[in-house]
Parts: sequence; structure tokens; C-alpha cells
Amino acid sequence: HEDLRFARADLHLLEVELGEDDSQAEASERASMRFYNGMSSHVLAAFGGQLASTVTCVSCEAKSVTRDPFLDLSLPIPDEEDSSLVECLAAFTESELLDGENMYWCSGCAGARAAHKTLRLSHLPSVLAIHLKRFSYTETSRKKKTTRISFPEVGLSLAPFASQPFANHEYDLAALALHSGGMAGGPYHPLCLREG
Repeated sequence: HEDLRFARADLHLLEVELGEDDSQAEASERASMRFYNGMSSHVLAAFGGQLASTVTCVSCEAKSVTRDPFLDLSLPIPDEEDSSLVECLAAFTESELLDGENMYWCSGCAGARAAHKTLRLSHLPSVLAIHLKRFSYTETSRKKKTTRISFPEVGLSLAPFASQPFANHEYDLAALALHSGGMAGGPYHPLCLREG
């Protein structure tokens, strides 16, 4: 899956302007159609989803929504001893303040302004692939996070992280890839669930 993800050089951001009568669902569908136009593969059909990145200017409250196709979600891990997959999803979709050197160029204000950026799922894939960011790097150190992550085997709901209601927003666990070892290396162990 990861090798195929990198083979797709045309995964890119799509900015779709919301018309006055457009719903989030209509804008998401338009962006998906533009992205998938002329492209079809079993990988995209199974793993293809879409994020909506909304930036809201603090000064004038103008919104800009960018649609970003994804094949997997790379989730941050909270700096705690124990956490959950739902908490990782919450950290991923948490509002971020863009200020200082990261100010947003607001077309409504015609200048750099502080803004809030939020991510929401605007199109759910048939198969959800999640990557947990276990490894962290700084200028002076590298380490593997050992936070224990709990997750549901059935019924992971993405409704709280979606930009709109979806009929099918729950996922059941099918497989895991576990890394044993540290920063110097170590194997990955695949685990697949099966009924019976």
C-alpha cells in the first residue's frame, strides 16, 4: 500500500470555492470528481478518502477550504503513557492557531493575519488505513514513542471527525502492523484478524 501511495505523483491539494448554495457535501463531491477524473485503480477505490482543511481568519472570519485526497491518515500520538486511537484522531483534527511566522494570507483582509486551521474528513474511504507517528525527530534527538494505544476492534466511529454526516462512518479492525525494536531498527509484525 505505501509503495503504491508514493507511486501516485498526482496526489495534490484541490482548492474548491464554496458557492453560496453549496453544501460541504457538494463541494467535497466536486473536488473528488476533479481529482479522480481519468484515474481509477483498486488502491484508490479501496483506500481513497478526502480531508477538508478549513482556515478561518481571526480578523474578518473569512473561510478558505482546501480538499486534500489521502490514502492513509498519519496520526500524532499524545505525550502520555496510555492513549487511545480516538484521542489520536482528536489530536489530528484539533484546531491549530496560525500566527507569528505561520500567519495566513487572508484575501479578505489583503494581508497576513492570525487564523484557525481545522482538519475534517470530508470523504470516507472503504478501507481506512491509519499510521501512528511512533518516531519523533528534533534537531538534537530521535526517539520512538512507547505510548500504549487502545483501539476498538469493532465500531470505530469517525462521525466526530467528519465535516458532514455519513451513512457508513464506522470501521472494524482487520489488521495491524506492529514494529518491535527501537530507532536503530527492528522488524514489523503483521497481524490479521479472522472470524472463528
